Amino acid sequence: MINLDHGRPASGASPATNITHRDEQSACLTRCTAQVRRPNNAVVRLPGRRFPGLLIQGDSLSILRGDVAEVVEAFDQGDVDAARETAGLLLADIDALLTRYSAALDAHKIARPY
Repeated sequence: MINLDHGRPASGASPATNITHRDEQSACLTRCTAQVRRPNNAVVRLPGRRFPGLLIQGDSLSILRGDVAEVVEAFDQGDVDAARETAGLLLADIDALLTRYSAALDAHKIARPY
């Protein structure tokens, strides 16, 4: 997990990837370097936040959005089976993200916010 409160990786993480955080109120950038084992997402705690969040790369977010649009389109066309199939795949992808998030919280002994 990356902890931006300190501008450095959480304990035990080795340098590998640069991450920049922009504080919208002060337009301040915080850079940190952390080992990110999966290149498309990372668990990050932003300054002032009690719980970490999940950072998802823009292309991965666009893919998730496309999957949701595919479900909506299938429903609009009355193809409930296709909608259900795509929704099932989307649910599996989101479950994998939630599992990664939960594992990071467990590794740092942080209670889940849900």
